[in-house]
Amino acid sequence: MKIAVPPIFIVEGLDVTVHASIEEAALWLEPWWVEQNEGAAFDSEGRLLNLEIDKFNVRISLGEETPGHAAELRLILISFLNAVGESMEENEMSSLPYLVKLCADRAGIS
Repeated sequence: MKIAVPPIFIVEGLDVTVHASIEEAALWLEPWWVEQNEGAAFDSEGRLLNLEIDKFNVRISLGEETPGHAAELRLILISFLNAVGESMEENEMSSLPYLVKLCADRAGIS
């Protein structure tokens, strides 16, 4: 069984938070945010993650086995980094692994 590859990205528009694990991301999320479909979550390889409420807790699981949203996550991270003052361009230098590392470094996640 495939598991999500950290870091985990929670996305709402241009707001992106980076979390070291699924468990950390689930604790950070508010149930109302999940109920109202305010955004999305991805693992570092571009897998879309399922967000669900279990009583009062947020649960995160894989939404897909294969990273079907890698290109989308790449564009999200480029937009996010540009919004926070990093000068990023859509070129081959800004590969998804590079962008993931840059965001993880900014968040203090090793």
